[in-house]
Amino acid sequence: MKTFVTIPLLVLVILGAIGTAYFATKWYTRPKVEESKARIADSAVESVQLDVKNINREIDRNSGIEHALMKDKEQLVISYNQLKDSSRQEIDSLTKLLGIRNRQLSHYVGLAFTSTREDEPMTETDTTYNFKDNWLSVDIKKPANGVPALLNSKYNASPNLAWYWESNRFIGLRSPLFGRELIGNFWLSDPNATISGVKYLRIEPPEKRFGLAVMAVGEYYHDDVLFGGGVSVDIGRLRLQGNYLRDFSSGKWYPAFRGGFKLIDIN
Repeated sequence: MKTFVTIPLLVLVILGAIGTAYFATKWYTRPKVEESKARIADSAVESVQLDVKNINREIDRNSGIEHALMKDKEQLVISYNQLKDSSRQEIDSLTKLLGIRNRQLSHYVGLAFTSTREDEPMTETDTTYNFKDNWLSVDIKKPANGVPALLNSKYNASPNLAWYWESNRFIGLRSPLFGRELIGNFWLSDPNATISGVKYLRIEPPEKRFGLAVMAVGEYYHDDVLFGGGVSVDIGRLRLQGNYLRDFSSGKWYPAFRGGFKLIDIN
């Protein structure tokens, strides 16, 4: 009698697997924009240049330091070929200098800044003029005995880079549904410095859309403990999994099938 019950259940499992695989194939092959490209700004799908165009500048009220903010997605590409010709040449020179191949490059950041001081008083000695603050020191030797005036200077200001997710009120979930964005924040420790330009690039290959895994599987279900092996197939966000499990209470082996669809990525 148990055999007659098991056979229909096995048939149902097989039919369910075939049906799920069929609809999964239909979903996977439907006309759509690639997920990897959907995460990139429309302009970035065509071409991107290293120089960041959209920079939001903010001045810290307490320190007077200028911050330059940018959105990571506007400088995100999925391949080196999406760069404009001029930017591609610049990256070629960079990778040649580093002794690496273009496909090895993951991130690139370049920061240009200007530090200005106007009408700052200098101290005078018999032989020099001097200026010094927390970041810049200048010594000018007065001309003497046919030797022209000589300049010695030292500048010490540290550039800072920070990346953070734009604040979101929805309990920290990360998903395209909630529109969170990765923000880059650039600044120097010198309040006299202004950021005159930012170069930035991040290369992120498309997500792997197909994967196959062999697993050891354990389950606890309705007071039964089951253990065995399984094979899972990942198709984009869809996962199909077939298992063959031993029920320790009855000592018998059973086939099992399940499917799942990933809705939200949680950091």
